[in-house]
Amino acid sequence: MKRSHALPVIPDDLQPASWLIVRARAKKELFLQNQLLQRDFDAWLPEVKRFRIRAGHKEQFMAALIPGYVFVRHLCDQCPDLSFIPGSTGLLMHDGSPALLRHDDALRLHRLCALKAAPELASHYCTGQQVTISSGPLKGITGIVSRTGSKHFLMVESGINGIMLKIDMTKNVVE
Repeated sequence: MKRSHALPVIPDDLQPASWLIVRARAKKELFLQNQLLQRDFDAWLPEVKRFRIRAGHKEQFMAALIPGYVFVRHLCDQCPDLSFIPGSTGLLMHDGSPALLRHDDALRLHRLCALKAAPELASHYCTGQQVTISSGPLKGITGIVSRTGSKHFLMVESGINGIMLKIDMTKNVVE
C-alpha cells in the first residue's frame, strides 16, 4: 500500500538502524525523499534553515544539510535497487558495497539540523596534506592537496620534471 501523504522519518532510538546513503540528482533531494516515501521506504533528508537576500529582504528557506544525499533506513539484509526511483542516481558505494551511515552518526546529523546557525559543509582535507585516491580509475595515486578558491585539488606529479596534474577532488573519490 503506497503512502499518499507520508511524513518523513527521522533517526530515533526506537528503531536503531544504519541508513543507506542514496545519491540524488542535482537539486532533487526533496523530490527523491518524496518518491522514496511513496514507495514505503523510511526516507530522511536532513534539512537546515538557511537565509538569503532577495529584493533587499532577508528570507529564510530550508536546504539540505548535505546536498546530493538522502538517507534510507536499512532494516533488512538485502539492499534494494534504488537507482530506478526518479531523482536517484543509486546508492553511494564504498569498496563494492553500499555505504552506510551509522545510527549514532544519523542522530548527530539530526541534532545538527536544529542549530540556530546552520553548519557549513567542509572537507576534511587541508592544503598541503598528502592523500591517496581510494577508488575509480586513479585508485592508488598519491598527491598533495591544493586549493583554488573554494575547490580542493590533488596535485600529482606526472613523471616529467616540473609538470604537475591537477585533479578535482569533488569529482573523484579521495581518501
